[in-house]
Amino acid sequence: MLKSTFNDDDVKILLSAINKKLVLEGNNLDNKNQQSHYCDFIPREYPLSNEYLRMFDRILDSTKKQMAIYIGILARKILSEYENPVIVSLLRAGTIIGILLKRYIKVIFNEDVQHYSIGMSRGKGIDFCALNYIKKTNSTSTIIFVDGWIGKGTTKNELAKSIKTFNYLYNENVKPIIAVINDIKKCSDFCVTNEDILIPTSLVNSQGCGLISRITQNDNLIPKNSYNGAIVFDELKNQDKTYQIIDSISYYFGKCEIDILNHNYLNNCEDLDVDFLVKKYDIKNVNGLKVGINETIRIILKKKIDFVVVRDKSDPLLEPILYLCLSNNFDVLEDTDLKCRAIGVIRNSKGDE
Repeated sequence: MLKSTFNDDDVKILLSAINKKLVLEGNNLDNKNQQSHYCDFIPREYPLSNEYLRMFDRILDSTKKQMAIYIGILARKILSEYENPVIVSLLRAGTIIGILLKRYIKVIFNEDVQHYSIGMSRGKGIDFCALNYIKKTNSTSTIIFVDGWIGKGTTKNELAKSIKTFNYLYNENVKPIIAVINDIKKCSDFCVTNEDILIPTSLVNSQGCGLISRITQNDNLIPKNSYNGAIVFDELKNQDKTYQIIDSISYYFGKCEIDILNHNYLNNCEDLDVDFLVKKYDIKNVNGLKVGINETIRIILKKKIDFVVVRDKSDPLLEPILYLCLSNNFDVLEDTDLKCRAIGVIRNSKGDE
């Protein structure tokens, strides 16, 4: 099993530890092979600049109470429909959200819900080995899948497709119920808002997920009948923000119940037309369109893109995107008709990310 910087009391990480040296040495070869799937290899991750980390600290400090309110609203929505849920967060963006949901339910309702975090990738689906273990261990509970956000709806579609196959193979009846903080596409089962909001966990990769890398589902690296694989970037431990995020947000649990109970979030954003954006910006593959401020930040942190489109360059929530684009020499266009705050564009994507 993989050993991350997460506490066992917060989450059970169902991942296999794989040979770090082998995976990273194989990156160049795998990446050049056009037949390889993006989760066949694990990309290296590098230290973030001190200036960027100071910006992260400032943004987290300004959003932590609001995030606590979002978590409380989402937890109460889930519990209003399911009395005995088990939280299954999707690595990596869903893991901290799952931990916060578990902590909120414990603080407010004094209930211990089980929380697991497992892998899923587009095109290869969810980790059947991990999901089978969770189902057998929690046979009377309703599985609630948790992610950070939904942009153009890819995660929801992949989850539904994957769960259908899982149910057929294992004679189960798992439902692809997904809960997120914000859902621009309006396709989740539970969300707090459809607005394009900034979630601080999107500002970091492994540094905000127990130093865990992106998962790999490469059969040549993972033993048969084992969980999806990953590595831990121990060399980034001095920048590990995982528990700074978790503790700073969960500090407000029990202190903002009036705001949670009286919430009235209006979702006035217009429906997102993915096909229109693909045509407008001449994107060859829909997977080259990254929708929303959180997904745009994540893709800039991970790889080279063609450009970013923002609705309003003066929007203070776009500070991380503008900083990263300037640092990486990526063009930033402004489109006042954009239905979300930002999109990232990989124009000639082969669909491998």
